[in-house]
Amino acid sequence: MAAETYAQAFYAQELGLFAKAGLNVKLETQQNGPAIAAAAIPTVAGLAGGAAVARTHRQIVERAQLALEQILDRVEHGEARRPLSILDVLVR
Repeated sequence: MAAETYAQAFYAQELGLFAKAGLNVKLETQQNGPAIAAAAIPTVAGLAGGAAVARTHRQIVERAQLALEQILDRVEHGEARRPLSILDVLVR
């Protein structure tokens, strides 16, 4: 029998609750708990790394959005000027 934390699923199967719900469930016990725990460590580390990348990406996107909003405000108010080109400098 599986550990007590998983016993509810086995009891539900014995009582036929899965079948009554129209589910075809096959429960199995695993004897390699430490191996599963060891495999979970890289997964947790990967999720933490992914979260850090997402936070960094969010900050970059927020800064880019703010810069674009400032540029559009300047264009709307007529404050934006075209940068000088080499020809503009030579003509002066």
